[in-house]
Amino acid sequence: MRLSRTLVIMLLIVSLLAGCAGDSEKIESGNLKILSGFDKTTFDMIYGGQIFEQTNSAFEVTYVNAYDHISPADWDDYVRLLEMENPDVVVIGSLFDYYKLASAGLLVDLNPKIRKDSFELNSIQPSVLTLLKYPGELHEQYGLSPFYNPSALYYNKTLFEHYGIPLPTDGMTWGDMLRLAARFPNKGDDGQPIYGYHHREFSTPSYYLDYLASIEGLSMIEGTRFTMDKAHWGPLLERLISVFKGKSVSYAENGSEVQSRMGNPEATGEMPFLEGRVAMFLAPAAFMERLNEQSNSFEWGIVSQAVSLGRGKSMPTFPSPIYSIYRYAQNVDAAWRYVRYMNETSTLKLLSKSVPLLSSHVDVGTERYGRSLAPFYGAEAVPPSMEALGKPSLVPPFFISQTIYPLIDTAVASVLDGEKSLDEILISIQEQGQAELDAALVQAGEGA
Repeated sequence: MRLSRTLVIMLLIVSLLAGCAGDSEKIESGNLKILSGFDKTTFDMIYGGQIFEQTNSAFEVTYVNAYDHISPADWDDYVRLLEMENPDVVVIGSLFDYYKLASAGLLVDLNPKIRKDSFELNSIQPSVLTLLKYPGELHEQYGLSPFYNPSALYYNKTLFEHYGIPLPTDGMTWGDMLRLAARFPNKGDDGQPIYGYHHREFSTPSYYLDYLASIEGLSMIEGTRFTMDKAHWGPLLERLISVFKGKSVSYAENGSEVQSRMGNPEATGEMPFLEGRVAMFLAPAAFMERLNEQSNSFEWGIVSQAVSLGRGKSMPTFPSPIYSIYRYAQNVDAAWRYVRYMNETSTLKLLSKSVPLLSSHVDVGTERYGRSLAPFYGAEAVPPSMEALGKPSLVPPFFISQTIYPLIDTAVASVLDGEKSLDEILISIQEQGQAELDAALVQAGEGA
């Protein structure tokens, strides 16, 4: 049902854009090759990728899905594929890959074309523009992105008022959020569990810790060192253990429990909030549709996501997809026409009717279902340093989630069971984590 509605909307958009195209500058014919990290169906349905082809029929577009040919984790193969395919446009799925391509000199600086066409950058969300301006000395602009997917804090207003607890506010720290959560009883009037905060399906200690660390800008690994030291990580674990003991947040002991508890993969952890059993819940703007579709027995609201204890940071949100021009493109002008078209305000206003992500343009869709989208647009963005970009990751894919997270979950469970102290598990996690990292690095070196 949802898919068919999306298809209908997309067809309407195509016809509208076709009408707009007739009033614009005459489009010249030409060939255009696009290399993307998305399969064509996903690109068309989620990001409106087919719009250019259907409204600019003078162009013959060839679409290549990079991951039909290579592994997503293989950078060297990706560079070789670029050389072999020689695309005009590169559609990039992650900010990290965008920076790597730019630092390797494989993308065209768009600033000259932006200035020539007077393309309006002021309409782009400042945090998105900050991330897209390559963090080098000249602040080159190697790409544009029409969408990003920030989250905000949804809250059950009815539940807060029932227990006489102050409503959440914009700009709360994660400490403020957990203190609010701790004021809720762990059972409702009907005897069923309720939670002050629910972290979707990822409610293990390790995922909670990763969430708080991302807000604070902490990383578990720096080069060859495992860095879960007491000074930085101790306060986070201490606060989490406190709320786990009070049962004020949802809690799953380990990843296996998460999988068994979820059952329905379609649920993605939303059901406890939809059922009125959760006071606060972090989710993207697309979740508003779920709330609007069902007849809720409670009132709800939205505030901006929690920020760091020092109030200077928030959980990073990155733009995607990013449209760039390949350094050795044969059809640079056609490539710019495509990149510009996919990022024009007029295009994005129409795509906003079907694309669930938020537009990176602040003047496109300022509300949904009668509610302001302002809480989603408040996050600041800090690009990674050039020094960090220059250091390729030595850690195998999924090392943290498959190796380190189980260590953390087991350690926290031992504190909750009264078997160990916080200081003991911090030492244990640090020692075991470093040992596992050393072993993984040796194995990666042997396989190179």
